Amino acid sequence: MRSADLPTSSRDIRKAIEENGSVDNYAKRLEGEAARGAGDPRLYCAAAMMRVAAGRPGRAVQLTRKALRIDPDMAVAHTIMGRAYLCAGKPARAIRWCRRAIRLDPSRGDAHEVQGYAMILTGRPTEALRRFRAAVRLDPDSAEAHEGMGHMLFMTGRYKRAAACYKRVAELEPGSVYAAMSAANCLAKAGLHEEAVAELDKAIALAPRMSFAHYMRGESLSKTGRHGEAAAAYGAATDADPGNTFLWAAKAISCSRAGMVARGRDSLEKAKSLRKAGSQPRIDDLEPMFDGTIGGISKDMIDMLRAVVDDDEEVGRAIADADRAVAAAEGGRER
Repeated sequence: MRSADLPTSSRDIRKAIEENGSVDNYAKRLEGEAARGAGDPRLYCAAAMMRVAAGRPGRAVQLTRKALRIDPDMAVAHTIMGRAYLCAGKPARAIRWCRRAIRLDPSRGDAHEVQGYAMILTGRPTEALRRFRAAVRLDPDSAEAHEGMGHMLFMTGRYKRAAACYKRVAELEPGSVYAAMSAANCLAKAGLHEEAVAELDKAIALAPRMSFAHYMRGESLSKTGRHGEAAAAYGAATDADPGNTFLWAAKAISCSRAGMVARGRDSLEKAKSLRKAGSQPRIDDLEPMFDGTIGGISKDMIDMLRAVVDDDEEVGRAIADADRAVAAAEGGRER
């Protein structure tokens, strides 16, 4: 295997997985080649990157140390060490290793990117944004760098600029549901609901059964006054996740506003019965959002959403809103 073909970046990992299948099997093969005396530290680095991808940062650190014993000034090895420590939940160590990588090779965009994610975790948002900007400048085709910059721009309320970053991620990773969903979320926050719907259509094309995408689509359609289409979107969401009280309450509101009063009442009663029964929503359908992403910072979104839908007070508010909407629609019909 030629050194030039070895995976030493996130982009290389995805290509290697596509070509070789199992992450672990490919990593073992690389380790075997390195152990047989090939004398190429890049073999150890490539195996380490695959171990990071497989969620085994401890083994990645061991392999990278072997590479550094052969070539102590190998910038890519220092970067991979930083990535491994980031994966291990040790961001301060990750930052130190990436600083060394940048001193050895200032052109390494991936070292800036890893530093950026580590700085988020150490509560240094301004520095994190600077690192991501440097990473994008040095490697414009790094999806992870654009993702990190989008995350920081979103967190600081610069939603339109954040959306542009996530759209770039979608261009670089056409199969990323996460990128389309994130772009849509940013656009919705910016009040650009028509554009948000377009991004959600892309997400739904990739993951048709993702109830949260249909829910977000319904929310944006409602904001533009397209209540009939919103009701259909919420209907698709309840089809995908029939135990979700929030979705039935949202459907009740849109149906009522669209003049479909009987459907609104039926949806409201369904929401109430689900709450009484203590039915649990299916949060695991968000997992496709994270397919193909390396950073993984936004996986916290799953926990955040679970906390909201499990909050009985939030559920109660959603049903109360639906109750008022249905009552208003029924009152209007009687007049």
